[in-house]
Amino acid sequence: MGTLDPFKSVYDDDVAADVAGGFLKLYDEGVEPEKIEKLVRKECKHEFDDQDSAIFARLGLMEGLRELCLDTSKVEAEIRKRLPKAELDDDLRKEFVKVLNKLCKPKTRPRKRQPIVEEAIFDCGDCVALKFPDKTWGAALVLGRDDDQMLNLIIPLKYRKAELPTQEVFEKKDFIGRESKNSENHPHAWYSAQEFLPYLKKVFLLGYIELGEEDYYAPNNYGDWQNLWDYVTNWSEKKKYKRLGNVKTKISLVGFGTA
Repeated sequence: MGTLDPFKSVYDDDVAADVAGGFLKLYDEGVEPEKIEKLVRKECKHEFDDQDSAIFARLGLMEGLRELCLDTSKVEAEIRKRLPKAELDDDLRKEFVKVLNKLCKPKTRPRKRQPIVEEAIFDCGDCVALKFPDKTWGAALVLGRDDDQMLNLIIPLKYRKAELPTQEVFEKKDFIGRESKNSENHPHAWYSAQEFLPYLKKVFLLGYIELGEEDYYAPNNYGDWQNLWDYVTNWSEKKKYKRLGNVKTKISLVGFGTA
């Protein structure tokens, strides 16, 4: 269920993220906030009862409650009661406490309901422009689509100018990191449709080009959408790029050459 920053430092499995993601998915589907906790506890009963995952599951639940500005005190008390008995080394225990303290800080406003995403955003061959705050443009080409996981394989191109990229820019396929395609450091990654909404106004679909079988491959990298802008920025500033992040709507159509 995507990646939730508060948990990155304290777990390697997906229990907390799955519980939090399931909580917010029910909210997005229209379930009343006050009814969601009971449904999540029932659906994830095994995770809440299991000794190894009980604290992680409650952290995920607490994150969901906090996002909707609901009372988290009951779940917090359950976590603090279990922490002393948990088989954790001192460093990991400190990380748990740090995350717990962060989740205890109330949000000022509840999260808005998000549209339900059921498929990947882009088609293979889609040409997208990346809008930067300084009114310049980057470019990226979509090479893959996986509707089962709602992912797109997107590769940033060596382009950053004041003008929108033309069709020729995409047909040239001058990818950032092309020379290191077999390295773990290349910026070729899958991006999740579930995490796209905050970038809706920064991505413009310009058109489409034909792709061949030689253009597709399946890297094991999963990126944050912000990585696309970061890779272009690093390249344009002549910095050595590095992979940024790893796991784990309607698009504006402006047409080639138009603003």
